[in-house]
Amino acid sequence: MTAPRKIGTMLWVGVALLALAAAGLAARSYLQQPPAGAVLSSDACALPQQPCLAKGAGQQILFAIDSPLSSHSDLRLRVELSGLEANSVTVNFDGADMYMGYNRVLLTRGDDGIFRATTPLPVCVTGEMRWRATVLVTQKTTQTRADFLFTTL
Repeated sequence: MTAPRKIGTMLWVGVALLALAAAGLAARSYLQQPPAGAVLSSDACALPQQPCLAKGAGQQILFAIDSPLSSHSDLRLRVELSGLEANSVTVNFDGADMYMGYNRVLLTRGDDGIFRATTPLPVCVTGEMRWRATVLVTQKTTQTRADFLFTTL
């Protein structure tokens, strides 16, 4: 193979690799974005002493943590829906004031129609930590979400 032909081939391979990388980044970005849907608003509440309720447009998401709040023990999560039919329910945990990595858990629907899961939270070395739990209810073509704040010690 001649030198100009090698350079041309290498150039095409480079362009193809760049195109694949760009397509991969675009697909990753698309897959991380939830489908368009409603955002329900929640009132202030005191997890885990009482469940939190988010509502809007005839839809309700009740979110409860049925265990003590601690970064050192598993949390028992419960989500009850009203006015929503779900294909899946997940809860995404984000540090409200600090990035704590990717923390998403898929809840399982019980025979009673209530979604539950048990999951640990990442340990925060600073002690007290404010968390945002985003409940994501996925329907056929949309996703409804509600955010709830709580603090662990």
